[in-house]
This record gives sequence, structure tokens and C-alpha cells, in this order.
Amino acid sequence: MTQVETQDEAIRRDPNNAAEYLERGNAYSELRQYEWAIEDFDEAIRLNPRNAIAYGSRGVAYQEIENHQMAIESLDNAIQLDSTMADIYHERGRLHSQLGNLEWALADCEAAVHLDPNRVNHSDIRGLISAAKARL
Repeated sequence: MTQVETQDEAIRRDPNNAAEYLERGNAYSELRQYEWAIEDFDEAIRLNPRNAIAYGSRGVAYQEIENHQMAIESLDNAIQLDSTMADIYHERGRLHSQLGNLEWALADCEAAVHLDPNRVNHSDIRGLISAAKARL
């Protein structure tokens, strides 16, 4: 049984369980079925509007389909609900970097490094953004 099938069964048993929709959304994301993932993240948020992880996961899925505006809105919501998630700052920083918003990208990467200084990828992206800013 696949992860999606497992979560389908769990949702059939308890259709009001936000965590099950979040898990199935993550399974869809792993399969690169981002539209299905976003639908499940939307449902998880509808059932539990204070779930920062669901907002963050939805933001990453929107990033993957290049819906940058919705990605930023979802990542912003995640950070508003829980400002301690370094990965969300990292993702929003990557997105801002892709969009050319280097000041915002650097601020987000600084926040990610501050929250989780042992993660190499946070430091790497901060270095890349700093180098890009120096060339401007």
C-alpha cells in the first residue's frame, strides 16, 4: 500500500482530521503531484487554520509550480503562525532570491541561519545572495 493509499484510508475513517490531509499532501508532493498536494494542504488549513506546517508545505508546493505570489503568501502565513521554523525562512529566502528580491532573500536567510546555525544550506544560500548583492 502506498503512502497516498494509506492516507486515503485514514481520511475515509476520519474526514475531519487535518493531520491526515497534511500527510497525504506531503505524499503527493513527494510524487511531484503538486496540484493534489495543494488541495490537501488547503483542506488541512481549512480544518486547522493555525497549522503553520500546512501553510509552509503549501508554500513549497506553490513554489514548485511557479505560482510565486501564492507561495510567498503561504510562507508568510506560516512564519506569522510560527516564527521559529528555519526551513520556512530558508524557502522564502530562496524564492525571494529567484525573484530578484535580494534584500528580502538575505534577511530571510539570516533568520534561517540564526534559528538553525548548523544547517550548511542556510549558510550556502546566504553566501550566494551576499555575492550577488556585491555584484550590483
